Amino acid sequence: MKKGSNWKCHPNDHMNVHMWTLEHHENVFFLQEENKTKDLPFTIGIQTPLQIGWLLEFGHNGVLSMDVSFGTNVQRHHLFTLMVFDHHCQGLPIAWVITSW
Repeated sequence: MKKGSNWKCHPNDHMNVHMWTLEHHENVFFLQEENKTKDLPFTIGIQTPLQIGWLLEFGHNGVLSMDVSFGTNVQRHHLFTLMVFDHHCQGLPIAWVITSW
């Protein structure tokens, strides 16, 4: 994969996530490395500045929705999508959380 790619930078998934979070640290609001001895799952929370704006604009006194998908990737991690709804009742994703739990 070419340098600067937004996708896979390293063949090892753990290193790939580590490298991505270093490159996009401003979009990561939570990161927990997996620790099997302490029974802690891998968890990452991602939110862009645009999503923060949507949250502030449409999330106050509005409806917050969540969807979860699992088993859709090789690691079988859960993907949580948090959403708010705009003035046209269209869902806007305001954050994603990926976890091995």
